[in-house]
Amino acid sequence: MRKGQFIGVLALLVAIFGGEARALNIVFDYSFDTNGFFDEAAHPGRRATLEAAAQWYVPFLDDLQRIEPSSSASPSDVDPSVGPFDVWEARFANPATGATQGVAGLVVPEKTVIVYAGGRNLPDSVLGRGGFGTAFRFLVEPWNTLVTTRGQGDTQGADAVDFGPWGGSIAFDSFDEETNAERVWHTGLSDPLVDEYDLLSVAIHELGHLFGFGSADSFKALATTDHKFTGDAATAANGGTQPSLFTDNGHWAEGTMSEVNGITQETAMDPSLNIVNGVSDRKYLTDLDYAAFRDLGWHISLPGDANTDGAVDISDLVLLAQSFGLSGNVGWLNGDFNHDGAVDISDLVLLAKSFGLSGEVQFSTPADLLALLTTLPTPEPGMGMIGLMVFNAALMRRRRITCRGSSRSADA
Repeated sequence: MRKGQFIGVLALLVAIFGGEARALNIVFDYSFDTNGFFDEAAHPGRRATLEAAAQWYVPFLDDLQRIEPSSSASPSDVDPSVGPFDVWEARFANPATGATQGVAGLVVPEKTVIVYAGGRNLPDSVLGRGGFGTAFRFLVEPWNTLVTTRGQGDTQGADAVDFGPWGGSIAFDSFDEETNAERVWHTGLSDPLVDEYDLLSVAIHELGHLFGFGSADSFKALATTDHKFTGDAATAANGGTQPSLFTDNGHWAEGTMSEVNGITQETAMDPSLNIVNGVSDRKYLTDLDYAAFRDLGWHISLPGDANTDGAVDISDLVLLAQSFGLSGNVGWLNGDFNHDGAVDISDLVLLAKSFGLSGEVQFSTPADLLALLTTLPTPEPGMGMIGLMVFNAALMRRRRITCRGSSRSADA
């Protein structure tokens, strides 16, 4: 088969089998990065690392509704007896100062979260600080409900069961008090070196707070006064035992362990980034972390659901085939299901484990979780064909190339 014919077959299969994508779109806004933490010329690689951290949240499936006010005015500038009443002001912690910042008339597209990013000198040994934003708006319906819930149900109060943020902000420490110098951050997917702090790990952690871990009302509703988390999914992922929380009830207890693609690791949402012999930890979201996000209301794609349409099928295999062999600027939507920066055989294996399944990740019992991670379902018709397509895609890319000849606190 010629290259043009092959690409045509891929496109046809996507058209036939592809479902509606529900992937979360995370948009970083650097307009308040007045200290230049993410300045590309001065600090190359930091923005790309933040984007890589966001890939761990792309599999969230929730259909967040669009926020589009009729005017860019702030409610404080509108006559409350006349209107318009569908106006608002997004409020968040300015990443460069920590002060409350407002943006009037912000338009937030559907399935999108806006994150204002930057850096400043954070207090003590804090490496990062992230959180979701609030809203100043008129309390008229349905506008009030749209802005506060984005169509996600009960997100407020002690009985909250869901979460629907418009976004928020994330800030990173720019100054190391121990060395009395600029903090040295490690960027990229490679392992950190001595005396570097891993930006990827801290970004994953702080984005977790923005997405509700330890901060959403639906999370707090499941946290007890004796520092246990009672969510069903987290309990199942923790072997049937309610996991312990840190004393602030906003993190897992120090040293809580779980797994990432079958490899044991300290959870991303425990309170510390450990430094061993001067080398920073690298921590990803674990099964337990993801389970807690599900408990607080997020719906999460199955491994292999590249187009996040709720099913692992031929359309996902096609997307993986199109990206097979690529590395660097790839993500979940390209088939990088283990987030290692490459689309390769390990991602194909993860897809194969879920092939034919639909819905979202379920953590009903430890046995079910183990089955999802370790059991290959019976191959469906077409698996052999797609495997051949992946092989052919890799060959074409190969031919094309040949022709061209101490412990640190994560947040307060």
